[in-house]
Amino acid sequence: MLDNGSTLADQWCRTDGGTPEGLRAWWSVSQGEFNHRFTNLLSNVYKLSQRQERAVIELVNDDTYLSFFVELYSEIQTGGKRAQDYLHDSFQYSISQALKQLAQEVAGVEALNYVSAWTELHTDFGDGAAGNIWLSEIGMGGIGVMRATHDLLRKAPERFWTTLAHKMTRCPTAQEEALLRYVLAQPTEWLTTCEHLVDAVTSVRSSSDRRQAIETLLGEARRHLGILIRQEHIKSLLRVFIPDYTQRLDEQPLSNWRLFREINHEFLPRCVQNLGREPSFTEARAMLYTIVRDADQSEQPAVYPELTRLLHLYQAEYGPEPDRNNLECVAIVLKCLMIKYTRRDRKMAPLMTVEQILAAAQHLSVTERLQLIAGLAGALEQAMAATPPVVCETTATPATSLLDVAGTWVGDDFDACLQMVYATRQPITQCTCNNPA
Repeated sequence: MLDNGSTLADQWCRTDGGTPEGLRAWWSVSQGEFNHRFTNLLSNVYKLSQRQERAVIELVNDDTYLSFFVELYSEIQTGGKRAQDYLHDSFQYSISQALKQLAQEVAGVEALNYVSAWTELHTDFGDGAAGNIWLSEIGMGGIGVMRATHDLLRKAPERFWTTLAHKMTRCPTAQEEALLRYVLAQPTEWLTTCEHLVDAVTSVRSSSDRRQAIETLLGEARRHLGILIRQEHIKSLLRVFIPDYTQRLDEQPLSNWRLFREINHEFLPRCVQNLGREPSFTEARAMLYTIVRDADQSEQPAVYPELTRLLHLYQAEYGPEPDRNNLECVAIVLKCLMIKYTRRDRKMAPLMTVEQILAAAQHLSVTERLQLIAGLAGALEQAMAATPPVVCETTATPATSLLDVAGTWVGDDFDACLQMVYATRQPITQCTCNNPA
């Protein structure tokens, strides 16, 4: 609810010209526009499950939590006490992490697992939070991390504080992102030249020729950008120009740097203008997909041409989007099957055949497809327990079709899928083997 509310409040204040004070009157369930935009963000941006979406809607059915959110949002926007405490905690936590990295570097240990830091934040302790930071070493007896840190502070304090300032003010990841955004902001003609130079790097065979091609690329980047490009930056440059997609669309490959440019140089600045801040990954993904898809479906000129080609590539490989009507139809069919096999009248015919259900399951997500297959398995088990199946060699079994669908599962929700499959199994109540162990 907080993420969804933050997105909507930032859009209303930045794009619609609203103010934090005027947000109080508009931020209510009695406002039809607020309800429409709130539920639209839930469905199209954060893409919660139906159960989670219902829970969030029930949470905001009255204005209690909405009023609490408006108070938090207004206080953050006006720089109130909560905002000041948040800035203090962020600074305090950053110092503690910088001290851990300092001790790691001084002692020469490989990981931060040997060093621990403790501090009190206003978020946890309120006004009673102390400003101290305790640094300690983890392990029985230690390996000399704190001794090396103490020695550096006593013998060379200027090096100690210089190293700490360096850890606090420099971030290699941020520097790399700034460099890449500066590169992507250059004219397309020069970026095309760099693409040809990168092709020369990846096409050569010998190490000496590759080294020479890399030096040519770095020299061109230094000459055009007017900044120092080090050897460690070559991986970042190659990551922008080397294609991530080997597939071709209309016999033309996708240009990787054009994808990076449309996202970082064109799309993200528009999001910052609309939200007043950089979007989260969830916000950026949903907004970008909505813009590209809507422009493509309405046959308007592509706002982001290369991203539109990428969308067409995914559509050609994975098919169209899932139809919500198909999801509801399959859910009704599954419920009918479950009811049908629990009745005594076993002569009732199902509304759809297994083949028709499997055809509809092709349009489901991985989790929804697993729920369907698990439900079918439970229904078939109940039917087989009530009436032993008659094996007929001339009748095709649906097991092959079920395995074909199961073989298309992809994703990173294996643990959840496994638990859902286990939920359909019957526990063993009696051991018939000779060795109970």
